[in-house]
Amino acid sequence: MPHKNVVTWNTIIRGYFLNGYFSKAISLFREMPERDIFTYNIVISGLMHGRDVQGACEVFEGMVCRDVVTWNAMIGGYFMNGMPDKGLKLFELMPVKDVISWNLVIEGLMKCGKLDLAEEYFKRMSYRDVASWTVMISGLSKAGRTEYFEEMPVKDLRAWNAMLEDALGYFMEMPSKCCKTLNSILLGLIRNGLVKEAHAFLKKQPYNNVVSWTDVIVGMKESGFHPDESTFTSILTICSNLPSLDLVYQIHAQVAKSGLNHFTAVSNALVTMYERCGNMHSALLGFFSMPSHRDVISWNSIICGFAHHGNAKNALKIFERMRLTGVKPNHIIFVGVLSACSHAGLVEKGKYYFDYMKSKCCLEPTSENYTCIVDLLGRSGLIDEAMSFLNEMRVDAAERVLEMEPHNSGIYLILAEMYLLVDEEMMLRLFELAWRRRELGSNRGVVGLRPTAASC
Repeated sequence: MPHKNVVTWNTIIRGYFLNGYFSKAISLFREMPERDIFTYNIVISGLMHGRDVQGACEVFEGMVCRDVVTWNAMIGGYFMNGMPDKGLKLFELMPVKDVISWNLVIEGLMKCGKLDLAEEYFKRMSYRDVASWTVMISGLSKAGRTEYFEEMPVKDLRAWNAMLEDALGYFMEMPSKCCKTLNSILLGLIRNGLVKEAHAFLKKQPYNNVVSWTDVIVGMKESGFHPDESTFTSILTICSNLPSLDLVYQIHAQVAKSGLNHFTAVSNALVTMYERCGNMHSALLGFFSMPSHRDVISWNSIICGFAHHGNAKNALKIFERMRLTGVKPNHIIFVGVLSACSHAGLVEKGKYYFDYMKSKCCLEPTSENYTCIVDLLGRSGLIDEAMSFLNEMRVDAAERVLEMEPHNSGIYLILAEMYLLVDEEMMLRLFELAWRRRELGSNRGVVGLRPTAASC
């Protein structure tokens, strides 16, 4: 290079220092025909990073003119090399200090563990920037002190990072965690824009409360996250247990507004929600307004809903409509159908549907299906037929019926008569079950069958 100016020399020297070629950098420095203030600052900073404190001091002392960057390079270098006393002494001699000078001293004292002294210098500052607060927060948070974070007028990403990095570390090390601490961490993550991370962090924690989830939900909303079909499906399921329909209508309106009701899962949840809230009119409207294909869950919800609310006519009518669509029913649908027949006293229809389930749908009856048909026959006084159905079941399946209907005295009576004729030992097991459920309100039929000494 034929013509080299001072900027060229400075660039080469700085490059040598950054890449660890300290001796070459010093050789070039000595060869320079002309130097400026930037040259000296580069050399002092490079020597301090290379642990040559003595060399940096010699360059500093040889300078005719120094600026604030020169003083800062020396002060930062002293603290970097474990000489805080010399750094403080030079800081006090410094003619003009800027905010970087103060920050270097405070950060250096923090790293040396001199928190109280760092706090004194922080309080002496006439002006503090975000970096000043961040340095204080990062240092004091390691000692469990967060008061400066609360006092900070404007919090930026670096301040949050400083706080969160230490806070997360200490939270994970805590032997006993509480919701209050967890909520503070979540709030920090959310304010830092780390909403997904906050949600993932919350799901991993065994302890949380309504405040925890509220923080995350509000944070997601403020960050532009919108509820999807899974969100509404979950919310609608929760609303199924609400006594008031006001919130239910609001959620339904949000679903319609979002256009997510075209998802089958969301429409199914709507139907189930209205059914469980006792509003079968709205459930039926939701069912027939489903824009997408109705699956077996859709039919389950509406058929079992009408059966549960004692409307056997509509339950069976919709079941017949389902048969025309070609959707194959499952065990749960037949629970609704048989239950509807039982409540309406439709014995022949119930027996027909039970046979239809086995012969046409190739479904092996479950304990729930047997419970419905036994209940249907028992309510109609057809004890012999009920017993014949129970005889088709295994003993443990029959007892499963009893588990499902602990307050149905008719079931006790049927089982008692069956066991009395078939197996005396099983009869005693039945009484043992009945005794464990002695809170049963209507059990006079069972008590009347208690074996006497004569019968034994």
